[in-house]
Amino acid sequence: EDIAGVYFRQSEQLPTRVRLGVAEFFDRDGEGKPRHGWRAGGVIAQFLPRAPERLRMRDLHGGDGDEGGHDVQEDDAWTEAVTLLNTVDTDELT
Repeated sequence: EDIAGVYFRQSEQLPTRVRLGVAEFFDRDGEGKPRHGWRAGGVIAQFLPRAPERLRMRDLHGGDGDEGGHDVQEDDAWTEAVTLLNTVDTDELT
């Protein structure tokens, strides 16, 4: 999740949030035989501004690591989307 966020921040230069989840499951098939498997799910939210001047944010420095966020004026819809995305649990994703 964090690596994807860094990618979008450095390459796409758009605020993006990614949530991923993986869960192991054990159940039985229609004949009652035990089954084992994995489930995965994810969700991505990306800020897509309408105004061209808000499309690109200032460039990041060329060094390694993430030095923090960009100076972008976020609107209420984006703030709400991020807040809701932060409440998603792994069980809901899988």
